[in-house]
Amino acid sequence: MAKQFSINDGRKWKTNFYSMWGGQKLSLLGSTLVSFGIIWYLTEKFQSATILSLATLAGLVPQVILGPFVGPLIDRLDRKKLMIFADGMTALFTFGLSLLFMFDAVEVWHIFVVLFFRSIFGGLHMLSSHSSTTLMVPQEKLVNVSGLDQSFSGAMNIVGGPLGAILLGVIGVRGLLWIDVITAVIAIGILLFVNVPNPDRSAMKDASKNGKNSYFDDLKIGFRYLFSWKGLVILKVGSLTINFLLTPAFAMLAYLTTDHFKKGALELGLMESFFGIGILVMGLIMSAWGGFKSKMRTTTFGLFIMAIGMLLTGFSPEGKIIYGYVTSVLIGIALVFTDAPLTGLMKEIVHPEMQGRLTSIMASMGSLATPVGLMIAGPFSDRFGITWWFLIAGVVYLGLVPVFLMNKPLNSLEEGHPLGDQVEAEFGLTPQTETVSAD
Repeated sequence: MAKQFSINDGRKWKTNFYSMWGGQKLSLLGSTLVSFGIIWYLTEKFQSATILSLATLAGLVPQVILGPFVGPLIDRLDRKKLMIFADGMTALFTFGLSLLFMFDAVEVWHIFVVLFFRSIFGGLHMLSSHSSTTLMVPQEKLVNVSGLDQSFSGAMNIVGGPLGAILLGVIGVRGLLWIDVITAVIAIGILLFVNVPNPDRSAMKDASKNGKNSYFDDLKIGFRYLFSWKGLVILKVGSLTINFLLTPAFAMLAYLTTDHFKKGALELGLMESFFGIGILVMGLIMSAWGGFKSKMRTTTFGLFIMAIGMLLTGFSPEGKIIYGYVTSVLIGIALVFTDAPLTGLMKEIVHPEMQGRLTSIMASMGSLATPVGLMIAGPFSDRFGITWWFLIAGVVYLGLVPVFLMNKPLNSLEEGHPLGDQVEAEFGLTPQTETVSAD
């Protein structure tokens, strides 16, 4: 078992962590290509913002509903085995969809079903990997690693869009699905040789006779831990508002390309590339810099940039794709500014034994309004035009900026849990900053 450690402990961590990281990012490339292929297939076939919203909804609902229930499993079970299982099941469903395309038997509901189950196992993998990072990387490097993650996501957007468009014309959707299966198998192979630590649960107590918490006890403790922390609750309400508007906007990017900018698959790929350039450049900067002294101030500045990007997209002239390229870069920069500091902060201030539960609960809370947003955004955009959705998002984000700046519980998150030293005794946790030796 393991606890968080410091860079001063002399623990060798880079080879182990970056081996896992590299395998998972290779798998991400396959998933990026599949996402591009499926979205373009649906766009070309139906020319409907509603269909794209439903596809995104199919991939999102499982994580919103099941997220809180997955967290205790991640904190209780072997995280390495969970990641291998999740990668394997995702590859299996992708392989099944490739067979349907092979025999020209695919229906739109088949795609929705596969997206649904890929979301379940993809979410399980993401949460397991996210929680493991806390124990595999020194505390001082968590924000830097978050910035590097954002940089790689940006690189995938740069490569994935144009590469997806090119490969789509050469090998079709079925070929892209096969690439995803192969990269998932490679990622599993790498995981077999990596040490993925699990949290030390020795301090977790329960009133039961055997001294062990049940699954539902762990779940309740996770909710109690969260709701005893006012700043985190407020942060999730803000996240819920942001995601209500942001996720549908990204879900309909292909529709924006064809309906407003009057372009095709290559231009969509280029828009994703420019979006990725923004993420890559800002991610590299964030990886080296770490943001402003206050992580919440860094996030708030990112929200302001995002508001400007959404407004400029909404005001862009019809048929002028150059405006889409520029605003894509700006929004990519804003996402890193907004997300990387918070990702690092959560890994730093939340106890290792709570990482799985808190990550899953907070992710679900932050996405609760997104299905509603998707159900509204599709018909709304079909009726009034996609650019109006971006304009509304920009106005709302600007309104959130002063709230983030002036809210005291939000800006005291970096001080740790409001219970202070009593939090370990209250929830049966081990001290976060205990020095450990290599496992």
